[in-house]
Amino acid sequence: CEKKDKVNVGWFWCTGYVEGWAESQIISSAFAKAQKTGAMKWVCFPKGGKMLNTQLVDVLVKYLNNHPEARHQKTMILAHKAFSEAFPCPKN
Repeated sequence: CEKKDKVNVGWFWCTGYVEGWAESQIISSAFAKAQKTGAMKWVCFPKGGKMLNTQLVDVLVKYLNNHPEARHQKTMILAHKAFSEAFPCPKN
């Protein structure tokens, strides 16, 4: 994770990974609070949970194209909205 030159793909990957981890901690805390109030929408990926990253990107891009008014929101919130809409959990 050391930036040794101007174009270091590994450095960009590493910082992206760290940012993703940090955002997951923030959203986990928010989800815990939302779960207590019943405001939580869970994501239920297809059985087996094996999807291509490109499919997940397609879902997020489709959501962003369909909801331009929401693009000011944090990426972690937009991603959750996109995935919970595309992969809702069955109602009990």
